[in-house]
Amino acid sequence: MDRKPSDMKKINMGNNCVSCGHDTSFGSGRFVNRSYACISSGIDDVEKEGYMCEECQSWDCDECGRVTADYEITDDQKLLCWECYEED
Repeated sequence: MDRKPSDMKKINMGNNCVSCGHDTSFGSGRFVNRSYACISSGIDDVEKEGYMCEECQSWDCDECGRVTADYEITDDQKLLCWECYEED
């Protein structure tokens, strides 16, 4: 059976990270670098709305391997930190 987006169960995560569940509220140490996020899973038909902490937004740079939340995706689909992107 095909499900419509409106059939998904929606969960407002409040100040908890939609990915890891850690607190992102003021005073938690994760407030400044959090960003609004809405993620869904096709497995359990759940949509989580709230914030994502910096750790969950971070990826490994394809050039130097550094973990960063400040990255750029190139035309050839490489994920680069700002330092490597500026060199490219």
